[in-house]
Amino acid sequence: MKKRIGYDLGIGSAHGVMEFEKACGSGSYPKNTKEYCSLLKKKLYELNIKSVVDFGCGNLETYKGYIDWETESIDYMGYEINEHCLDELKKRYPNLEFKPALLGSIPKEEGIDAIIIKDVMIHWFDIDIINFFKVALSHYKYIIYSHETTEHGYKQKHSDRRHGAYWQGYGDEYKDKLFDEHLYGFRYVSKKLP
Repeated sequence: MKKRIGYDLGIGSAHGVMEFEKACGSGSYPKNTKEYCSLLKKKLYELNIKSVVDFGCGNLETYKGYIDWETESIDYMGYEINEHCLDELKKRYPNLEFKPALLGSIPKEEGIDAIIIKDVMIHWFDIDIINFFKVALSHYKYIIYSHETTEHGYKQKHSDRRHGAYWQGYGDEYKDKLFDEHLYGFRYVSKKLP
């Protein structure tokens, strides 16, 4: 039997079992993502970001009604670990590019300005999070991440096996480049101050 770790055991494992629109969990429901999408869109245009990789894109319900990646002037590429979800995304969004994500392997797409990672790190162990930031900071101009663990029932859920607040434990090295917006858990890191 294949050993399963990380996100493969998380909410995303519901793809193929639950209906597509609900399989990523309530953190991706459009009724819960309006503020996140508004801030994300504002930040993308403020920073003049022309292309993004969405790492752990899920079913794209997060953006439904707020950001239409097929019509935005920003090039979009989604990475998803769940094969059922990936197959369905390719059918529903034929004009967008989707690729399989692998735990422990960070996409290194050439010429992409930013990597977005929303509500994925909660499924990772500390070492995976540390590795992600080290690799991503060396490759992308911006990392835009939301790592909410104290709302939506996550408080103290994972004890010390999972990282509760990455930017507090590891962010000191980059604290002069860490920008905290009013929206809970929405942060972005850049190689240099804009």
